[in-house]
Amino acid sequence: MKQITLGLSQLIAIAWVWQQEIEPRYLPIWREYGTKCGMYRRPEKHVAAYNSLLDQILSGAKELKYTKGAMSMLAEVSSEMMNAFFPVNPVLKKYTYGLISAEKQLVKPNEEDLAEARSIIRAMMSVDSMGNPLYEPSLTLFVVSPRN
Repeated sequence: MKQITLGLSQLIAIAWVWQQEIEPRYLPIWREYGTKCGMYRRPEKHVAAYNSLLDQILSGAKELKYTKGAMSMLAEVSSEMMNAFFPVNPVLKKYTYGLISAEKQLVKPNEEDLAEARSIIRAMMSVDSMGNPLYEPSLTLFVVSPRN
């Protein structure tokens, strides 16, 4: 596993995909679970369901099939990884963006850049067989490092 270094165009595409495609699909479900989302026992039992949910979200599936454990795992992994780049409101009553608001500040990237952004997000949010994230955000904004 190697370090992921992001260029500005990749970060812009990731911001677009995350804020325009992914958050609108999973945050309403996350809000439904409330404060318990992000809490689960025995993460190794949820890895397959988590991977399936992440693949569904990134592929644009019309209807998501998920378990509470997978959604909680997604909430935890995404808050650790993606909120380093694009913080959301902890109360989850409305979207709150950090440095980039895709809807207000960005033009939609081309399909090739969006596909690359989806694959980068998939890599950044990957977990091992015990449910531990494989990557962590670095102190440098444009770098995602493998976990040691």
